[in-house]
Amino acid sequence: MSSKWPTTNLGAICKFTAGSAFKPEFQGCSAGDYPFIKVSDMNAAGNEIFINSASNYVNEIQRAAMKAKLHPVGAIVFAKIGVALTTNRRRLLTRPTIIDNNMMSATPRDGKVTSRFLYLLLTSIDFNTISAGTALPYLNVSDLERIEVSIPDTLSEQEAIARILGDIDDKIDLNRRINQTLEAMAQAI
Repeated sequence: MSSKWPTTNLGAICKFTAGSAFKPEFQGCSAGDYPFIKVSDMNAAGNEIFINSASNYVNEIQRAAMKAKLHPVGAIVFAKIGVALTTNRRRLLTRPTIIDNNMMSATPRDGKVTSRFLYLLLTSIDFNTISAGTALPYLNVSDLERIEVSIPDTLSEQEAIARILGDIDDKIDLNRRINQTLEAMAQAI
């Protein structure tokens, strides 16, 4: 099936955007207009696929003072530097979010790719193979943009694939939660 899909590069189907520096004086707020996520937020329970919670929030005045960029709903976020990059974690944003400067987002280009399909596509790419630096690996936007991919040329086919794979992800997540519950019950006994 994929042999019939046209080949393109990531730069043609999505836009990569780096995160923003997070001033220490604005850190630590548990409420605000926008979540300001760090790499560690991708490890939080409930954030396995979608970013549903954050450790830090900022208001609009703080965002403007930092000149922090908002990353849109449906953007895929990931670590862009350091050992966190080697884990190849990707997450989908569920609301406009600010991301730390150790992260980057990929935003689908309109009419080219669906958000969920792009998420699944990016999870299938090992960014370690294109990272630069040896002591401290990092990603370059230009290297990411050049990665060749084959994707269905219709959004409906992308949505169908994403729906099926999403159902499998949901089943895996349910099984993980059942296992956690059973383990907690076994320890209580």
